[in-house]
Amino acid sequence: MKTVVVTNFCPFYRVRLYSILADRIGAVYLFFSNATEKTWEPLNPRGGPGLPVIPICLPDTPRWLVMLRLAETLWQGDYDVVIQGLSGRWAVLITWFFARLKRKPLVIWTGIWYYPRSVFHQLTFPLVRRMLRNADAVIAYGSHVCDFLVSLGVPSDRIFIGWNTADNSLYDKPVKAEELAEVRTTLGIGPGKVILFVGRLDEEKGLGYLLRSLEIINWRLAVTGCRLLVIGRGPKGAELKEFCADHQIGNVKFLDYVPNDRLYLYYRLAEVVVVPSVTTRTFREPWGLVVNEAMNQGTVVIASDAVGAARGGLLEHEKNGLVVPERDTEALANAIARVLKDTALRARLSEAARTAIAGWTYERMADGFVNAAHHAAPPKPAAEPRAVVVDGSGPGCSADDRHCRVLGVNLAVTDYEDVLDSVHSALAARKKLRLSFCNVHVTMVANEEPEVLAALNHPQALTVPDGMPVVWAMRAWGATIRKRVYGPDFLELCLKDEANVGFRHFFYGSTERTLDKLCHVVAARFPRAVIAGMHAPPFRPQTEAEEADTVAMINASAANIVWVALGAPKQEVWIARMADKLESPVLVAVGAGVDFIAGTVRQAPDWVQNCGLEWLYRLIQEPKRLWYRYCHYNPRFVITAVRERMRGRTVAKM
Repeated sequence: MKTVVVTNFCPFYRVRLYSILADRIGAVYLFFSNATEKTWEPLNPRGGPGLPVIPICLPDTPRWLVMLRLAETLWQGDYDVVIQGLSGRWAVLITWFFARLKRKPLVIWTGIWYYPRSVFHQLTFPLVRRMLRNADAVIAYGSHVCDFLVSLGVPSDRIFIGWNTADNSLYDKPVKAEELAEVRTTLGIGPGKVILFVGRLDEEKGLGYLLRSLEIINWRLAVTGCRLLVIGRGPKGAELKEFCADHQIGNVKFLDYVPNDRLYLYYRLAEVVVVPSVTTRTFREPWGLVVNEAMNQGTVVIASDAVGAARGGLLEHEKNGLVVPERDTEALANAIARVLKDTALRARLSEAARTAIAGWTYERMADGFVNAAHHAAPPKPAAEPRAVVVDGSGPGCSADDRHCRVLGVNLAVTDYEDVLDSVHSALAARKKLRLSFCNVHVTMVANEEPEVLAALNHPQALTVPDGMPVVWAMRAWGATIRKRVYGPDFLELCLKDEANVGFRHFFYGSTERTLDKLCHVVAARFPRAVIAGMHAPPFRPQTEAEEADTVAMINASAANIVWVALGAPKQEVWIARMADKLESPVLVAVGAGVDFIAGTVRQAPDWVQNCGLEWLYRLIQEPKRLWYRYCHYNPRFVITAVRERMRGRTVAKM
């Protein structure tokens, strides 16, 4: 099985999970974020060695380019199943769209159990609900997410739980009394009982309610000698410190950031860890991995009922921790005081917490992913014979996998080496070969003009995909093709010393200025290339006498390969009309390739070409000439190709 996982980035606590998934379901990863989300502490480590990551998001990469690379990778990739999270607005839509376009099983991984009430989220709720209902499987953080998904109408048999897990080995380390004493000395807090908060200092984390509860503990519940340690940073830090000063809460110490590999000491130091998260318009705690971390040290956890871990199966009230209503400062104060005062209660909950967390492993979490992936993409039966389209217009691949029909055009599933071999074979056998490089423009013109379609599909024709969108379409219709065969690159390949043995080149088309420059470039760069002749015809229809002179000129040159640069579709029609009159075995419709080699037109950078944006680069260079071609044909190609792919075609077995 080959699986692609699309999510924002790889936090340190997911490295082990992602490694297991790579082994068990062949997962590769597309990370589309540089971890700039406000919910992420930038000082925390992320990523890990050895993960199979496709790099689409490099430092300082523009957001639009990351999304473009994501779309390109999903379109080109051949995966059995797609797993996506619900973070990243555009990434979610792009992943969902391409999975559905390519008819790949889609698995959604989510921790939502409450839908935000911002205007944006309310407007997009119907779409998200539809995505969840129509997903082939859904992976939930815990049972609380399962209940929410069922309430949205997601079939329960498609829901699998990937029990949300932290790296237990990072937090269950044994701690010596000397180490705890050293921490107390460093902090200057003395021997009193410790209440611990670990998290981002923001509204939804509920620290303000914890401080109010501490005020109640100090003044009304008469718990003396306790101290609250606050580990974390965030936008509310200054405001929370000011609150403590105004309310004379002196037993609070703000520690800022503590590295994760040191947190286990603080969990062991504390009598109780409090996770007082609250629901806001845009947030409800999906899980709260602090709960997992603290339970590894046997520390009693008190969480609000707005914390996913307290509702999803890990933290159970009165069994291995305590759960209080969110925003209820009285209930929270009473729970904290109870734990601090009752040694027997602490011991009982501590032992139960250690026992419970031992079963929350990455292997168990991975089981949910594996089961979901196998449900979405069950093992396939023995392969049946390949199918081809028999209605004359629909897409499909031939039985030998050598051709694929895209919008009526028969395209060869090939590469540069195979095309070059075909040219050599045609020259050796003196057999006609009409080579055309097909991009979006040529494909769409062929759909409109039968003469062009007939030229591209002629028995002597070898029509290859020249544009990346055409390659993507071929892949969508089942062709196994790695890359395009680009006309200018193929021309350069044929001019090189090691490939052009026996070639006599004739260049027909373009302008006299371009052909003159081409002659000098070829002489300088490819000294062994033989140019048998060149001719730039006038920019008007030729008379019969002029065509006869052209035929005589080319035949007299003894050229065996003619490069025709009249522009599409004129050059394809010209080759179809003149092929039987010319003695040259190989006729190539190369178009702007002559201009690129000559240097009269600048070629798009490789990364632009690979992203399928060469059309945009050329449009910027020649807007007056090319605007109609690209603005008219490109959208029509996308719409037509998507419609054909979504609709499918009646096929017959060969």
